[in-house]
Amino acid sequence: MIKVKKGETLFEAIRKYRMNIDTSCGGKKKCGKCKIKTIGYIEPCNEEICLLTEEEIKNNIRLACVHGALDKDIWIEEANSFDDFQILSDEDTLVCGDEAGYVAGMDIGTTTIVLSVYKIDTAKKVEEFRFLNPQKFYGADVISRIQACNEAGVKELHDCLIKKVNECLLKMTYKIKRLCVCGNAVMTHIFMNEDPSSIGVAPYICKVNDFRSYSSSGVFSLPYDFEIQVLPALSAYVGSDILMGIYAVSLNDKELLIDLGTNGEMVLFDQDQYIVTSAACGPAFEGGHMKCGTGAISGAVDKVWFDRELKYHTIQNKEVTGVCGNGYISWIATLLNENILQENGFMEKESCLKEGIVLTRKDVREFQLSKSAITSALDCLLQDREVKQVYLSGGFSKNIEILDWIRLGIFYRSWKEKISISGNTALRGICQFAILQDKNKVEMIQRKSKTISLMETPLFFERFVDNMYFVERE
Repeated sequence: MIKVKKGETLFEAIRKYRMNIDTSCGGKKKCGKCKIKTIGYIEPCNEEICLLTEEEIKNNIRLACVHGALDKDIWIEEANSFDDFQILSDEDTLVCGDEAGYVAGMDIGTTTIVLSVYKIDTAKKVEEFRFLNPQKFYGADVISRIQACNEAGVKELHDCLIKKVNECLLKMTYKIKRLCVCGNAVMTHIFMNEDPSSIGVAPYICKVNDFRSYSSSGVFSLPYDFEIQVLPALSAYVGSDILMGIYAVSLNDKELLIDLGTNGEMVLFDQDQYIVTSAACGPAFEGGHMKCGTGAISGAVDKVWFDRELKYHTIQNKEVTGVCGNGYISWIATLLNENILQENGFMEKESCLKEGIVLTRKDVREFQLSKSAITSALDCLLQDREVKQVYLSGGFSKNIEILDWIRLGIFYRSWKEKISISGNTALRGICQFAILQDKNKVEMIQRKSKTISLMETPLFFERFVDNMYFVERE
């Protein structure tokens, strides 16, 4: 519980005190997710009457972003906690190195961050930290973060990230020799305190596109120094996280790697070339911009099925708090199977799991846009090429139901026996690189990579409307 002083806004307070609250739209008054509970009455405004239930308003639940400066002091607390967000790590065995000592690898995602510590000569993981990206207060996607950098300054987002990572480094049992970092291009730019704005506008270029190595001195406040290495992005929208995914998986000919997170990055190895592209499959796939959407936290609906009526399962079997990405995928696939939802996305009325937990027509349309983006990107990447094996990694891969993705028309039915779940390949790759320091392999992947820019590919736009339909692909 925190005290918000007269003259402050509620949204300023949740940012200031880093409260674990969903701020998907970055305070733009669009998503209705930044729910706080007030200890004391605040008159609900029109936006709250539209976006909150009567029960929520009655229980003093309010939206932090819609109120201006307070005319009195008031106490607030979190309405829903994100402390138990399910964050994907990686437990695959790595190859040991020749040095003594310890190293760390960090995968900076738009939503989540994982920092793992390894003993070099045994390749044994000795410590790990998983946490939500503290920049989430500035929006759920990379475009929101770029806008926040333009408005508040890169340093503000950089500082909040460095502060959180510094807290983890101070808690470490072991002194590390180096910290290797990967992520999408926007995240790595902000980590390095570099302006990412050129990534968000044509011609979509990275200010930094080379391997960076520098001392931790002046970045972190620690009693010792170590080397920081930041891996380069392959392009503006294909980051070093997919570079490290390729490094970890070692694709063979005609094999496809799809990293499903806030962004959907994909790479096909064909004729000794890595063909890569990326599409914004989130935040709708992660519950963002959806009326009852939430992250993968306790109480989030993650599976829906029909047995005389709609039934559901929640993470850790807790009371419903919302619906996460896999929950929406399962829900929409179930409605299609029961002919409640038509293939064009039409349904006569909103679907309800329980009071306050609904799937609206607007939600379906939001989901269709994300679904079409990822499907159209796959069309541009593959262009009828043969696929022998599909590796799925990233946040969605842990509890994915392949048949649901096939029913939605995202994956081909012919892939059913070809798909394998690969975990957090970006984290695995960056940790393996931290241990082995195999820069020749990284440079080889860079040389052999070809990026497809979807904005410059007519096929993407030609397929986009048709791919909004929920039609199975053979």
